[in-house]
Amino acid sequence: MIKNIIKKIYFFRSFKELKLKKFLKIAMWDILFIMAILAVTALFTASIRLNLNSLTSFDRFTPELENMMKNSQKQVNLTFTQDFKTNFDEIRKSMGYFLVKMSISIVVYIAMLAIVFGAIKGKSYSVLTERKFNKKYFIKFSLSSLVWIVLWIAILATTIFGIKIQYNTIPIVSEIILFLMTAPLFFGFCSEKINPFINLWIYFKLVILRSYRFVISFAIILLFAAFSLLLLLTLGVFLKQIIYFFILPLAIFSFSVWTKYYLYLIAKDTEKEL
Repeated sequence: MIKNIIKKIYFFRSFKELKLKKFLKIAMWDILFIMAILAVTALFTASIRLNLNSLTSFDRFTPELENMMKNSQKQVNLTFTQDFKTNFDEIRKSMGYFLVKMSISIVVYIAMLAIVFGAIKGKSYSVLTERKFNKKYFIKFSLSSLVWIVLWIAILATTIFGIKIQYNTIPIVSEIILFLMTAPLFFGFCSEKINPFINLWIYFKLVILRSYRFVISFAIILLFAAFSLLLLLTLGVFLKQIIYFFILPLAIFSFSVWTKYYLYLIAKDTEKEL
């Protein structure tokens, strides 16, 4: 009887059913994914810096702008010199180019993120869900990732610009945690046969109709994370620093793989009930 109860508990099932070979494959693709994300983000950051450096050319206009402001205090009707008009047109054009380049950089960055998600994260989830990774799966996973990323960027941007700075720290941190914890549920449904928006609808339908189940699951994950962290901190007292910093990333990746599989098991069975 106890064995049957244990078999039905997802927490124990996740450890029993996640085989070592599958675990190592998922972990390998996850490591490649993080490396690719860091590389893409580094390229994006470099492009932003180049664009920002182009604004330093405005420094040569500063003395004239200061003179203009001084003169404006002395006379109500401010007259622009022909030289300043030329400079002002130059600034306006430069700002226009800057905004266009920034927009292109952001669009390219999001597109590259979607491709990285489709190629590497898609492969990771194809191993997890035991689906065949092919061209159709890659395209659907990339599109689903794009929808998912844009959705969360919109939510995050609304929080950043819609709430005062002194009050938005907790909501932003909460949204990032939710993004990381709910991603396995969403990506677990990605298939070469499912439209990305339908995939999003399935996700929200599951979360809303079976919210109690996922709240309990997230609570278990947080408790297990707290216990694991406490264990790691305790080990840190007894182990050498080099060994400890070798174990720490392994523990993080192991926890990440387990979390994905654990949530996928719950989501898969929940989907069958609806």
